[in-house]
Amino acid sequence: PSHDTEGPKVRPDIEKDKKEKPELHDDQALFEKVWKQHQDLVKLGAENEVNEARYVLDCKKEDLEQDLQNGIITQKQYLNSLKQMKMQELDITLKALKTEQEAYKSDPVKRQEVENKILEAKRKTNLEIRKLDNQLANEQTRVWRSVGNTIKSNLSSALTSILSGERYRDWE
Repeated sequence: PSHDTEGPKVRPDIEKDKKEKPELHDDQALFEKVWKQHQDLVKLGAENEVNEARYVLDCKKEDLEQDLQNGIITQKQYLNSLKQMKMQELDITLKALKTEQEAYKSDPVKRQEVENKILEAKRKTNLEIRKLDNQLANEQTRVWRSVGNTIKSNLSSALTSILSGERYRDWE
């Protein structure tokens, strides 16, 4: 059997490696590259957490819609549940964005970008909550009108029959 007289090479030729990959031999550049990868992983993890939570909320929303269609819950209960789910979604989003923002603590530009995302998420959620509140108010108005119309109809029928003498004859 032939034996390798040089032995195994533990390290590649350093000079050749420096020429081909100079960024790996500059400590600052290497640190920045690794730090960027770390930040990207944190951001990806935060996005995955948000996506999973949104999926769960979407499933709950589908269940609510089914319950509404089947008459198990009222429109008011449905809208109130949607409001709660919007707030949960905002909490999840804010938590993920805060995690992302923490990863960028040494990068003021990236931190500001994340802060802008936080403000946009809050603005968007507040708008959606206001829309749901308007729908709730409209639903409440519809319910009261329905009750009022029922009472009005019954009173009208009773008065008509009393005035026409039908009720009076029934009482004799």
